[in-house]
Amino acid sequence: MAGGTVIPAGGFDPILSLFGGTTAAAPLITFDDDGGPGLDSMILTGYMPAGTYRLALTVFSNFPVGPTWGHGFTGGGGFGGRTRNYAFDVTAELVPEPASFLLLGSGLVALGLVARRMRIR
Repeated sequence: MAGGTVIPAGGFDPILSLFGGTTAAAPLITFDDDGGPGLDSMILTGYMPAGTYRLALTVFSNFPVGPTWGHGFTGGGGFGGRTRNYAFDVTAELVPEPASFLLLGSGLVALGLVARRMRIR
């Protein structure tokens, strides 16, 4: 794991499913099976607005059935002799929005004007 925690070997083949909300109508945003090295799953998304999301961790072949949480999962899959050891990290990269750049630019212009006035005096 990213934090350095060691997870015992022998984990199962995971599926990660991300839903946009917590009700039965929550839409499936994305799911992934084997996106990373080995049997790891990795979900990479673009911009996600602030809100509540549901992340489902299931075993291989237990895929989401439809486009919402309420459609359920196939119910298939098994551990195939492997243990139930698994963990995942949730990380976020913060990307400034255009308004942030505008605010920063305005502040820099204001500082430049103040510095110019001070040099003129």
